[in-house]
Amino acid sequence: ALFIMRMDAREYSLVSYGYFLLKMLVGFMPCTIVMGHFTGTPLWICILMPFFVCSVKLIFLAVIIHNQDSEKNVYNENMPAKVVWICVLLCLAAAYLPLYFGYAIPLWFFAAAAVVSIAAGALCAVKIWRFRDYRRIYKKLLDPTSIFISGSSASVKNQAVSQAYQKKLDTDTSITSSASGYRYFNEIFMRRHSRLLTKSAKRIALIITCAVLLILGSCFLFPQERAAINEIVRMNLPIFLFLVYYINRGTVITQAMFINCDHSMLTYRFYRQPKAILSLFRERLKYVVLINLLPALPLALGLPALLYVTGGGTSPWDYPLMGFSMLAASVFFSVHNLVLYYLLQPYNIEAEQKSAVFGVAKFLTYIVCYAVMLQDIPVSLFAPILSLFCVVYIAVALVLVYRLAPKTFRLRR
Repeated sequence: ALFIMRMDAREYSLVSYGYFLLKMLVGFMPCTIVMGHFTGTPLWICILMPFFVCSVKLIFLAVIIHNQDSEKNVYNENMPAKVVWICVLLCLAAAYLPLYFGYAIPLWFFAAAAVVSIAAGALCAVKIWRFRDYRRIYKKLLDPTSIFISGSSASVKNQAVSQAYQKKLDTDTSITSSASGYRYFNEIFMRRHSRLLTKSAKRIALIITCAVLLILGSCFLFPQERAAINEIVRMNLPIFLFLVYYINRGTVITQAMFINCDHSMLTYRFYRQPKAILSLFRERLKYVVLINLLPALPLALGLPALLYVTGGGTSPWDYPLMGFSMLAASVFFSVHNLVLYYLLQPYNIEAEQKSAVFGVAKFLTYIVCYAVMLQDIPVSLFAPILSLFCVVYIAVALVLVYRLAPKTFRLRR
C-alpha cells in the first residue's frame, strides 16, 4: 500500500495495466488449454489465444489514449456512446451467427490475425508507455458525476442514477387521472415515466418488425432458403423464447419503480400494508404486461407469417399456437420479474442490490432459458407446453404475492 501511495498517476497506470494483463494471461491460459484439450484444438493455438486477447486490449487502449491526447476528451467506459453499443452487438453477431450456421474461421486465419495483433499490440504498448497525461484523465474520471462504484460511494451512484432518471421524466403538472386510490397513484407514475419505460420497448418492437419484414422479403428473393427458414421456425421455437427473455423490460421497469417511487414510499408504514401492496401490484402488473407486449407482438405476428410463407407447419394449429406462445412468454417474464421484485425486494435505501437470492433467481432464469434454447422441439409440442406452463406459473405467482409480499416487500438493511 505504501508503494502504491508513492506513485504518481503515470506510474500507477502502468503498474495497473501490467497487473491486469498478467492476471489475464495467468487466469485465461489454463482455461484455453483445458478447453482445447477437450475440443481437440492444437496446444499452440490455446497458448496463443490469451496473448491475442491481451494484444487486442492494448490496441483498444492505445486508440483511446490517442483520442484523448489529440482531442482533449476523456473516454468513460461506464458511459459508453451509442456507437460502442452498436459495435458490441455487431461483434457478438459476428462471433455467434456463423457458428450457428455451421461456419468457423480456419486455424491458419486465427493464427495470422493473432500474430498481427500481437505485433500491433507491442507497438501500442510503446504508445501507452510514453503517454504522460494520466493525471488529467483521472481528474475527469473521478469526478462525482462520472464514477460508478459501490461501498462508501453508493450515495454518489444513487444520485447519478436518479439524475439520469429525472432527465427522462415528464414533469408536466397537468398530467392527471380520473382514477382514485392506488390506481390513481400508479397511473400518474406511469404517465410521467412513459418516455423512460416505453422508449426502449418501442425501439425494440421497431427493430424486430424490420427484421421480420426483411426475412419475409428475402424468402421471395431467395426461394431456395425457404426450407432452412421453415426448419428454424418449426423446430427451434425455444430460440425465440430466449429472445423474448432478452427483450423483456421487466428489470428496467422495476428499477425505475424503486428509484423514483418505492425508494421513498417504503419508508412509510401505510405503504407496506397488505392492502396497499396488493392493490398497487395489480395495477403495476397491467402496465408492465402491456409495455412488454409491445416488442413481443411483432414476434407473435411475424413467426406465423414466416411459417406460412416458407412452406407452412404440420398442422393448422401451429400458427395460433406459435403466436400465443410468444405472447404467453412475454406475460410470463413480465409477471416473473415483478414477482421477484415484490418477493425478494433486493435494494436498500442507497439503491444497492443486497439480495443474493435475487441474483441467484435471475441467474437461474437465464440458465433455464438458455438450456431450453438448445433443445430442438417442434412447435406443435413446445407451444402448448410453454403456454400451459405460463398460465400455471402466473396463477401460482399471484398467490405467492398475495400471501408473502406484505412480509417481503420492504427496504433491505
